[in-house]
Amino acid sequence: MRVPTVNQPEEFFYFTWAIENLYATQGLVEFLNYASYSLEDHANHARLLIGKALEAETVPASRLAQSAGEPIGSEPWWTPQVDSSAPSAHMRYADLLEAGPEQVLSHPDSYYEADEQIYTPRLDDAAYRLMLTSFLGALIGDKTSIPWLGVLMLRGPSNRQLCISHFMTLVTRGKIGWAVHEIPSRTPILNWARTALKYHNPVEPTFPFPDIVRLYIELSRTGKS
Repeated sequence: MRVPTVNQPEEFFYFTWAIENLYATQGLVEFLNYASYSLEDHANHARLLIGKALEAETVPASRLAQSAGEPIGSEPWWTPQVDSSAPSAHMRYADLLEAGPEQVLSHPDSYYEADEQIYTPRLDDAAYRLMLTSFLGALIGDKTSIPWLGVLMLRGPSNRQLCISHFMTLVTRGKIGWAVHEIPSRTPILNWARTALKYHNPVEPTFPFPDIVRLYIELSRTGKS
């Protein structure tokens, strides 16, 4: 990572990991590195860009096309140019899955570790991008990110389950996930998936989002003239 995360709050690690590795937030990285505004303006701009990135990953493609004034069958406006080193970078997990959180999380037993059964590099890339985007969404308090994280945790391999379950406890105050660094077994994963579908409590990191932004700005500009 370009900004050091050692000995910093865990929420800061997830934020830095996500914004520095997502195509959709590269503009945000540059903004936080160089723009000179108030902390409130920086945080509000970050929320805006993150919200748009989350919508681009989760809102049905037909609705996105309509809101952008484009034909439904046209090349999606939200996708980056296809890079030869990452030919599937523009594929969305929601489209590859052809199912939303309600369908998946209502029947968790049927979808447990399902991505392992149908693994493809394209699906794995799309899941990784949605996971990072949903981390950011949860850090700004967007409740729609919780069901999607529930889907990714339920359907994912053990390393994804561990990563998401640990993150979820940070933004749900322990209602979902756990703080221990151990791979969860099937039973807690199924229970957390059901909770994620009907989660109505506030989504808020224990380390507040404005403080995450402030710390990122401070550390990203250390040593710059």
